[in-house]
Amino acid sequence: MSTPTLAQILKSVHFISVPDGRRFAVLDADGWESLMEWLEDFEDTRIIQQSLTRLREGPKQAGAIPLDQVLNEL
Repeated sequence: MSTPTLAQILKSVHFISVPDGRRFAVLDADGWESLMEWLEDFEDTRIIQQSLTRLREGPKQAGAIPLDQVLNEL
C-alpha cells in the first residue's frame, strides 16, 4: 500500500470548536498513522537530499565503512 499524499491526509481532518472559541483539528487513528508515515518519509527524503553531494563523491571520499568491517563489529 502506498503512502497517501499530504493533501489526501489533510482532507480527512475535521475541525471542532469548543464553547470558549478555540478550534481543534481532529484526525482518526488511521489518518494520524498516515500523517506520521508521511512525515517520516519526508524526513528520510530530506536526509537523502542533504547527503547526495557527499555520497556522489564516492565511498572513500564520503567516509563509507566497508560492509565487512560493519559485519565484524556486530
